[in-house]
Amino acid sequence: MRGGSVAVWVLICVVCVFVVKNISTNAFIDLVERHALSELKIISIDTAVAQSQRPQVDRNEPGVAERVGLFSSTFSASRAGTSSSPVLITLPASNSVIESIPFPTSITASTTVQASEDSKISACHASKVVNIAPLRPEDMKHYRWAKNFTKKTHCEWWTLAEKAALPALPQCNGGYRVVDAVVNAKRYRYTGPGSGRSSYDLEVALGRRHVIIVGDSLSNQMWAALECYLTKHWTNFSDTRRWAKVFAINKEMQRKYDGSHIGHQFPGKPYESYYWGRIDTSVGGTFEFYGDIGMTEYGEMDLLIKYVLGLPVDLIIFNFGIHHHGLRRERSLKQQLAMVMEECKQFGASCAFRETTPQHFPGPSGTGLWEDCGQPRLLCGGAVWRSYNPGAEWRNEDIFAAAREAGFDVARATLWKVFDALMPRGDAHDGGDCSHYGKNIRGHGQTVVELWEPAFLDLIDMLSAKI
Repeated sequence: MRGGSVAVWVLICVVCVFVVKNISTNAFIDLVERHALSELKIISIDTAVAQSQRPQVDRNEPGVAERVGLFSSTFSASRAGTSSSPVLITLPASNSVIESIPFPTSITASTTVQASEDSKISACHASKVVNIAPLRPEDMKHYRWAKNFTKKTHCEWWTLAEKAALPALPQCNGGYRVVDAVVNAKRYRYTGPGSGRSSYDLEVALGRRHVIIVGDSLSNQMWAALECYLTKHWTNFSDTRRWAKVFAINKEMQRKYDGSHIGHQFPGKPYESYYWGRIDTSVGGTFEFYGDIGMTEYGEMDLLIKYVLGLPVDLIIFNFGIHHHGLRRERSLKQQLAMVMEECKQFGASCAFRETTPQHFPGPSGTGLWEDCGQPRLLCGGAVWRSYNPGAEWRNEDIFAAAREAGFDVARATLWKVFDALMPRGDAHDGGDCSHYGKNIRGHGQTVVELWEPAFLDLIDMLSAKI
């Protein structure tokens, strides 16, 4: 009897150790998923492993950035496997090391499968995510736009497509090769504020109005998706139907403003990029698009703006910004915006402005801005951003600064919001182009309707607002 009691106590002790170990592992997993890693200065899974015993990797060692997948404010946690499955974590840029910590052997298969399944529902739990830590005060001087705090993105607005319970969207890839960025972009559906509405709701909000959209290469991509969204058809900007219309428009533009034309002029090919489009809706409204590559070729662009301001339309939506880097130019972004706002009043035109989309260039500032990414530039990394440095918003802050200067009213009816919905989607860039989404082919416009859907939904709200 006594031997039996000892055996029972031994069994109880073994079970207790097993349970405690599993609880600590699950607690760590929950900690990683619920809290920004920027708050973690010491990462410990097994208290028996001293910090000095953990393998540390030199950030400058060749291949480290590729193995980690991003930069110093990224973590990647792999929970499928045994004790050899690593958790790769990097801490804030200013004082970070890369730590590779194996999971305890006590983690069970059932726990791993469940945690992996749960992580797929929201983009916040993607297999690769970015968490940004606030910059140290002494590092602020190195960045023009960065601020001394961080913001959370709305990654919770994006849900795994098969879990979102939303109607399928039109697919118009145009036969072009699909890259990882396109696959990533289509992985999630927008389920945030205003979701669940359809393309017909956008047609109704437009009504019988004629709205012109003027923008840069990001607007070109957005327009390709809008044509697909509303017409279920898209090929590219260079089809013969467009050419005929563009030649007629260019002829009129040349007559009114010598030197003005649609698109961007390349040497030897005067009108290679015919960035123009038109959508006539089922309820009698019209969207029309006049595009450029950078919206920074001031002479030709200024004439293009004057031309569209003189057209008999109901509303003109402008977008400038992504190619303004705050570097030395003929005029700043704020000056450009203020000038256009003044011209809108001079022409008596009804104008609105679209927010500039976020960039996701890896860099220690955490803004994602091209001008902050440093050298050598890393690949975008294919990760969802959970947080960011709000210096990323400087271009959209300039809309309000310019409006104050020009006496222009920025209200719900004059501001097209796209930034917040796209800020998490650092996973949707191709290679080292962390500005454009999906695949960037000038003149062909890769369509990723899933990614741009929240922009179209916000356009419903903007068009429905009373001025």
